[in-house]
Amino acid sequence: MCTAQSFPWPIEILMKTQATSTLDLVFTSAFRGRPIRRSLAAIFIAASLLAIPANADENSDGVAAARSGNFEQAQMHWERAAAENDPAAMRNLAGLYMSGVLGAPDLERARGLFEKGAELGDAGSQLSLGYIYLNGMGVTTDSARARMYFEAAAKAGDVEARFMRSQMAFEDGAQGEDLQRALNDLRAAADANHPPALARVADLLRTGTYTEQNIQDAIRYHEQAAKFGYVQSANTLGEIYLFAETGEVQMAEAMQWFEKAASEGNVAAAYSLATVIYANPVASDEELARAFHHAEKAAHAWDESAQLLLGRMFLEGRAVPQHLMQAYLWFDLAASAGVHEAHHYRAIAATRLGPEKSAEAHDLARSWFEENHAKPHTHRSVERGQHTFE
Repeated sequence: MCTAQSFPWPIEILMKTQATSTLDLVFTSAFRGRPIRRSLAAIFIAASLLAIPANADENSDGVAAARSGNFEQAQMHWERAAAENDPAAMRNLAGLYMSGVLGAPDLERARGLFEKGAELGDAGSQLSLGYIYLNGMGVTTDSARARMYFEAAAKAGDVEARFMRSQMAFEDGAQGEDLQRALNDLRAAADANHPPALARVADLLRTGTYTEQNIQDAIRYHEQAAKFGYVQSANTLGEIYLFAETGEVQMAEAMQWFEKAASEGNVAAAYSLATVIYANPVASDEELARAFHHAEKAAHAWDESAQLLLGRMFLEGRAVPQHLMQAYLWFDLAASAGVHEAHHYRAIAATRLGPEKSAEAHDLARSWFEENHAKPHTHRSVERGQHTFE
């Protein structure tokens, strides 16, 4: 079944240097699930330190070791500093335990370190615990507890915590003073160039929610978010230009933003590129090869529309040599994810294959489903937990 991503899925550790010369371990992960989670491009486990800790040398030595890839040595330095109640070292050490770079992820030990840091008033630890309880990382999902930790970190001045506090308030249907505080939190986070906050402001301007609709301002906010690496905004800009939200279709601008987003791993942008290119009746062989590349990438990432498109490519023998077995396989997968047209195309492929080959292709599709369905993903037409393959 489709589930929201929870630990331990493979995660990528990014090193982020702060002015204090300490290390933030940023664990990126594509959490899926309810709207508030879909707004997250990453989980920032550690936050900037407000002051240099008493054990800055041990902590900094750990940072240097981690940057060089010597995580065992980093662990040694951070354990020493953590024993002296250095919350920054606790936070970094917790990151190591969550990442699995020291072996199997140890979520309980990581959570214990974050809790100690939170008790010492460390906003980064409080923020991290908020994410842990929001996403059920080694614990039962607990929105109330997540809100409590985001609240604590926000009161300590953490910008990202203020953003998360605003998102939870919006999701809860905040009104009156609560809504005004949420909007103030969102504005503060956007003013601090927090990328998800910039994107959320852009979305409100795009739809005219809580404010007057203004597409040009929405574009500016999304451009700013994209500048700071928020890939979802790059894809959204492509959609704004493609869907004529500026008053006319601006194809060149749309394709530019889709290319940027797809190059950074955005699945929706890869599908959009494939669709637009493949729809061009005079597309060159080189362009069609690009369309196939993007469709294949998105299909393997469980985009059901891309699975349909990939099946069409194999059925029609355009962009790739005709392969009816592959066509049936991808139509079968798209149909399982609720794409109505996929049933029609699958029937066409089945007619050409015959019963025996169709059954063989169905078995191949089932095998692909079983081998790949654990990969975190969402579907547009199927509710979480309801995606099955018959």
